[in-house]
Amino acid sequence: MDCDICGKPAVALAYVEGAQVNVCNNCVSLGRRAVEKPSEYSEKPMLEFTAVDNYAQILKDAMKKRNITSSELANKLNIHEAIIKQTESGARFPGEKIAKILEKEFSITLIKKSESKPELYPSVTMREFPNSKSSFTLGDVVTIKQKKNN
Repeated sequence: MDCDICGKPAVALAYVEGAQVNVCNNCVSLGRRAVEKPSEYSEKPMLEFTAVDNYAQILKDAMKKRNITSSELANKLNIHEAIIKQTESGARFPGEKIAKILEKEFSITLIKKSESKPELYPSVTMREFPNSKSSFTLGDVVTIKQKKNN
């Protein structure tokens, strides 16, 4: 992992002006050291949960099979009735927590797990910077002002 300020190999995490960044030995003095070794957060896959395509129909069929109304289900599971009705109509997905409760209650599948690697800088487009090897660092974008000693 590279230093977010100058691009050299990072040795620690530090807080620089309130932001947690990876830093090298030279740049660690610009902030307060957080931990000794940077974590490899960008290399670990992240589990994402997405709704199955026909979740509304699956829930509707399960409720019909048990002959239970949305208000009865809401009272039984201690969930707002509006959430049940919106999920049943397909207007919204209830979220992972409530979906798991519904899955357990009816023995159905409403969510599927997908493994993906998170993008480190999803909103930044990569451009060529003169000092960078393959990507740019914080030092390529900002100018650090040094304090003048009187």
